[in-house]
Amino acid sequence: MQLVVVSKTLVATDVVQVTFGSTDGGRLPSAYPGSHIVVMFMGLERRYSLTSTEVGHYKICVQRARPSRGGSDFLHDTIKCGDVLQVEGPFNGFPMLAGATHSVLIAGGIGITPFFTMAQELRRNGASFEVHYAVRSGDRMLPADQLGNELTVYVDEEGTVLDLARVIASAPSGSTFYACGPRGMLEAMRAAARDHGIPALSVRMESFGAAQNAADRSIELHLDTSGITVRVEPGQSILQASLDAGVWATYECNRGECGSCYVRVLEGTVDHRDVCLNSAQRATGMCPCVSWASSARLVLDL
Repeated sequence: MQLVVVSKTLVATDVVQVTFGSTDGGRLPSAYPGSHIVVMFMGLERRYSLTSTEVGHYKICVQRARPSRGGSDFLHDTIKCGDVLQVEGPFNGFPMLAGATHSVLIAGGIGITPFFTMAQELRRNGASFEVHYAVRSGDRMLPADQLGNELTVYVDEEGTVLDLARVIASAPSGSTFYACGPRGMLEAMRAAARDHGIPALSVRMESFGAAQNAADRSIELHLDTSGITVRVEPGQSILQASLDAGVWATYECNRGECGSCYVRVLEGTVDHRDVCLNSAQRATGMCPCVSWASSARLVLDL
């Protein structure tokens, strides 16, 4: 669908809030708590959690990535009020568990975004919950007044650090945990939950998806089964490069969360950036939707 940019506001350092509305003033499709939309521009598709689902509007908050793969720079520097963009969704890839006795929402940085709508729903239903929000510095914190007394904030530069083990240990028995943030935080969350005997079904995570590192270099990608060799530049996923080369490959989330795109690695060294594979799986394969190679050449069983 075509949506128009209604407003654009800087709400924190390197974070811009963009509000979309219908081009004809009509009602937008309803969204469940934790939902996201896919915004399309310049041949790119980017997924952003909805921070508000007011009638007639969708709001997202976009943090400028450094380095950017193109999406955050465009939304920060190029779009303006009145621009019309192609938007798909909303989609619900981070659903809430119905009937949870207590919910623990854990956010790292811009990972707070899906929790605004989730907390609103929990409060509306009179459900028990708590929110833990970790940021590097206070100026990067999104306005979170609506989270009220359920919110605890941790600011690295002020010496208050999120202790995941403590949060898990102090949560009521039978709690459901939701975590959204950078890969390192999610891996630590998964490990802490495992150490405390939390069932895997009680831990739900959403990642930031593919992330480009400043040290990334182009790689020679050889798809062994197909006999195809292509060069992949930083900013393009290995999965997308394979699909563009005409190779059939399975995938679903495109964010390193589900493992559907898992493929065997025949040669090369992988920089794993998923949040779903265990150590045994990483020893023999990778999620090409988000992971990269630290070697100049990578050979996959595709």
